[in-house]
Amino acid sequence: MKLLDKTMTAVLLGGDVSYDALRKHAFHLAGKRLMRRVAGELGLAKGQYDLRSNLGGIAVSGEVTLHADTIYLQLSQWAFSGGRASILYRRCAGRKDYTGETNHWIDVERLLAADGAERFLQSLKVVGGLSLPAATPAWRLAA
Repeated sequence: MKLLDKTMTAVLLGGDVSYDALRKHAFHLAGKRLMRRVAGELGLAKGQYDLRSNLGGIAVSGEVTLHADTIYLQLSQWAFSGGRASILYRRCAGRKDYTGETNHWIDVERLLAADGAERFLQSLKVVGGLSLPAATPAWRLAA
């Protein structure tokens, strides 16, 4: 399964978008497409999540946020990252919870790995309480 198409990959991994209004606009459009795909893969229907885009000031990438009842994701380029896009994600207690629990991050480039998208989606399901991890057989714990 792929979360990123060629256009999204080029835009989201194309380098720093600060100080470039056109590239920043493209970054936010691609980011919203990515977040909608993630929402769909998580089984979230329209109305079960909020999708926001904050362009921020000229010197930053801004962020694209997907906020559901139990999971919060935010795509951006962090300061001093050299234009690398990453996604912050965490469990939250409703759509008014903007601080949530423990922060986790993934570099968007990792979604291109053979099983990167599947592993990321599984992490989101576990963190957001959308599914429980498979039980580990007792014999595996002893090995």
